[in-house]
Amino acid sequence: MTDKLEQSIRKTYCSKQFWEALDQTVKAGPFDGGCLVCALALNEAAGEGEIVRIVDETTGITHHYGLRIGGTVYDFDGSCNSRTWVQRFARNENISGRPLSIMTGIDQRSSITNNRKAVREIAKLIAGGLQTPRKEALPRKALF
Repeated sequence: MTDKLEQSIRKTYCSKQFWEALDQTVKAGPFDGGCLVCALALNEAAGEGEIVRIVDETTGITHHYGLRIGGTVYDFDGSCNSRTWVQRFARNENISGRPLSIMTGIDQRSSITNNRKAVREIAKLIAGGLQTPRKEALPRKALF
């Protein structure tokens, strides 16, 4: 499942429908305010895992969300272990010297956007990439 999920994330990220869904609902991308929507959509499409977030230990502010399945964290930047996820986030956001940690669940005090319609639309796109294409049935030969 994990390789298929990562492939589906890439495919979804490159699709016009993904960006339209985010723009029409939350007016944010997966790294600038739409990360919770994306994490929830990943959870809905995968049918497993737990929502995790990167938190500034000094301020208690939640900065980013992802989905953890086993020891792997997924977001729209790909998949990696928890430690690498935090390091990658800090590097990408140019946050150094701040103590960051991972917590589970949704921070109800956070200002990060959540939109059920966007979650459903994006989950459908991700789930579409997880499905194995059906093989066409071969025509049967007549027995007589």
